[in-house]
This record gives sequence, C-alpha cells and structure tokens, in this order.
Amino acid sequence: MEATIGAPGLPATLDLPAGPVRGGLVVLHGSHADKRSHFLYAHLARLLPPAGVAALRFDRRPRVDGHDVPLADQADDAAAAVTELRRHVGAAPVGLWGFSQGSWAAAFTATRHPVDFLVQVGCSGVSPAAQMRYGTAEQLRRHGYGPDDLAELARLRGVAEGFLRGDVPRPTAQADVDAAAQRPWFPLAFLPRELPEAPGTWADMTVARLAGCDHAPTLDEREELAGVSAQYESVLLDWLGKVLPEPESPRR
Repeated sequence: MEATIGAPGLPATLDLPAGPVRGGLVVLHGSHADKRSHFLYAHLARLLPPAGVAALRFDRRPRVDGHDVPLADQADDAAAAVTELRRHVGAAPVGLWGFSQGSWAAAFTATRHPVDFLVQVGCSGVSPAAQMRYGTAEQLRRHGYGPDDLAELARLRGVAEGFLRGDVPRPTAQADVDAAAQRPWFPLAFLPRELPEAPGTWADMTVARLAGCDHAPTLDEREELAGVSAQYESVLLDWLGKVLPEPESPRR
C-alpha cells in the first residue's frame, strides 16, 4: 500500500504479511541510496513479509543546496514512519533497519523515539563485550602492564561475560573475580567485585560478518537485487525469528 510520511509528505510504501504480523521494520537510507525503490530496500519488501514482518520504506527528503540531510531531520522522518507503521501492525514490535548512514540515523532516532530493536547493515561498531575487552586491555597497556597480565585480563572478562550470559556458573566466575581482585590492575578491568546473584544481565549486540561482502550485503560489490548475499538473508531472518514473538494462532 502507498502512504506519505511526516510533515514533508514523503512518499512511502508499506508491504504487509498476508498472514499474522510478528513485527515491523522501518527502512532508513544510505546517503546515496535515498529512494524507496533502491534494490536493498526492495529486497526487504520481498524477504520480510513471508516471515511475518512488515516493511515500510520511504523516499528520503531531498538535499538542500547540495548539503546532506541532517541526522535530526532524518530522525524526525524515521519517527513519523514508525508512528505510521504502528498504525498498521498494532502492538507487534517495531524496529529500524539502517544501511550505511542510515545506521547512524537509526541509532540517533532510537535515542529520541524508542523502538523495539535495531538492524544495522554496513555500520561502524562492535558489540559492547568486544568494546570492553579492547578498552580494558588498552587501559592495562597504558599503565605499563605486560602480556601475562593482558592474557589474565582477557580470560577474566571472558569468564565474567560468560556468567552474565548464563553460560558460566556463578561460583566459577566469582572465584576468578576473587583471584583477580588481588591484582593491582583489577580496578582497570571494570568488573564488579561481587557478581550479580543471577545471570542474564549482559545486553549484547549480535554482530555478523558476511563472507564475500564489502560495505553492502552483496557479493562482489554488486549493486543489484540478484547480488544480495544468501548469508545476509539467513542471518537476518534467523535473528528476527529469535527476537520477535510467535504470531498468535487464529481464534476459533
């Protein structure tokens, strides 16, 4: 179905599942991929509805005097698109899919207009766990600690993260923390002296590296629908399948 988004009246297309709706995605643009007809967005319109996920794509507002569209304006348009999408999917989770510059716009939008999830493609970033492993190791290096201490830190953070994800028993992880707490570098590890009583508190990102892809999720840098990576399709559908609720069975 056709619609318009926000005060600028941006042309939009909404592709809905034929059956129950599990969730919905608003598609945000790369800096030079501003039309809803772009092949990556058209691909989502084909891929997602059969999996129960609605896709709303719209034309990005035009540049003014050759200047890029400010992220604040992109966020306003994205928020209007989310509002429009929620009119059609009800209480189902709604997220933002962003490619390249659109991944920045998605993150910026989410800080001002909360959504249920983000899908970032061709973005800059790593998981919080990877960031903390790098950051704490850098702290130790800058304070003059050597390879043995860095190796011990890496093992400690791995065990602690495993506990927070529910993969390592608390007594095992706490024993490692107790031992490391005697090290002079422990304050630089940014771990609590006493771990929480229950696991499952680590909010992480899912980061997928797509074989054969560069900036876009296509093989051999192709810019066409036929070049979209099958691994990208599989990873996206698998992740959405895990985070979105199962559709309710029809009432009899």
